[in-house]
Amino acid sequence: MAQQNTTATLDGLFKVVYGSGPINAIPEIAILQKEIKFQSTEKIGKSYNFPVILSAEAGVTYLAAGAGVQTLNDSIAAQLKEASVDANQIIIRGQMDYEAAAKAVNSKEAFKNASELLVENLMETGSRRLEDAFLYGQSASGLGASTSSANSSTTKTVITFTAASWAPGIYAGSENARVQFWKVSDNTAAATTNDFVISAVNFSLKTITVTGTATTGIGELDTSISGGSVYMTWYGAKSGTSTWVEPVGIDKIITNAGSLFGIDASVYSLWSGSSFSFGSTAATVAKILNGVSLAVSKGGLMEEAAVLLSPKTYMNLAGTMTDLRRQNGGQKETTGIGGFESITLMGPNGKLNLVVHPKVKEGEAFCVPFKRFKRIGSQEFSFETPGRKGELFLHVPDKNAYELRLYGAQAIICTNPAKCVKFTLIVNT
Repeated sequence: MAQQNTTATLDGLFKVVYGSGPINAIPEIAILQKEIKFQSTEKIGKSYNFPVILSAEAGVTYLAAGAGVQTLNDSIAAQLKEASVDANQIIIRGQMDYEAAAKAVNSKEAFKNASELLVENLMETGSRRLEDAFLYGQSASGLGASTSSANSSTTKTVITFTAASWAPGIYAGSENARVQFWKVSDNTAAATTNDFVISAVNFSLKTITVTGTATTGIGELDTSISGGSVYMTWYGAKSGTSTWVEPVGIDKIITNAGSLFGIDASVYSLWSGSSFSFGSTAATVAKILNGVSLAVSKGGLMEEAAVLLSPKTYMNLAGTMTDLRRQNGGQKETTGIGGFESITLMGPNGKLNLVVHPKVKEGEAFCVPFKRFKRIGSQEFSFETPGRKGELFLHVPDKNAYELRLYGAQAIICTNPAKCVKFTLIVNT
């Protein structure tokens, strides 16, 4: 007798095939999610609070030899503040029609064949969007900036991104995704109907083609771009001039100059990182080490750290270091090996690992000590409906389909932003 096609049946098969709870199939591109582990012991209710030391004890008295009895200087206590972080929610929806579901309930193998691609794609999208947010969430330049566009029609335009703000990994597989654009000058929407769809990506030209409504969409967007730079976000990541919905990313944490997580960096200098300009030249080991020295001087970075950099920047560095490597790598004399799979430097902080990240913009890089970061939240990505244990598949109203929803509520925090550096104005050759 055939099984009945119900949400309970589908839920049961899902748990047999994929297990219950979070699915940890994090794609290789989600480097930050792998390095900064989700800390289930630090799940938050309303918010996650943690103390931060922002200045040292300063009640110091110096006395010369033989000074005798003297009045000591007053104590000046170290400044401790409590930072408060809220987790930001991300929800991804995917659907399976009744016909596919009916065929899937006949066996575990049939269910896996019908659902595997859907589950993998949902996880891929969720991890990619979270990685974007952990890098550039709430960044002043968004996911990328543009100063030019070429109109194709009243509903289509081709936008060229600056070389410095282009990160190929952000746009891989982004066709049909919804995006928004904002003016750099005042952070207002670049168009009244600020809702566009990516229809094509040209990686060699660093362009995306977007479609939208006439006049209040594409027309206004082209006008805004011609009048000054605009930056892009995923649709819904920002809802107004200064209202962000996505999590705060590394870029924002390092460059913050105001209040973040309840602490003001303009009052406490240790609550922000350092910036180091490459002066519109190619990356070199010397410049990276000079930049890292800022975190050593300001934040006391004396521990292992990573430099997140684009593939192009990495290749520039690897090319300048090839002569330092033994060419045959211990292989047969008929086999030559050149280049590097990874590069580890010994810098002013100690060990410094160069990490390739396809989502890092080509004109930027970041020095971060991963052990100073935490990934917290109320839920790691899971297909289980919050508050309704065991419920996975939902009926889609007015449609002949079931729906899976991938839900997560997470944020990253850095307990010592002064130990971080952002590198800028890198020009890859």
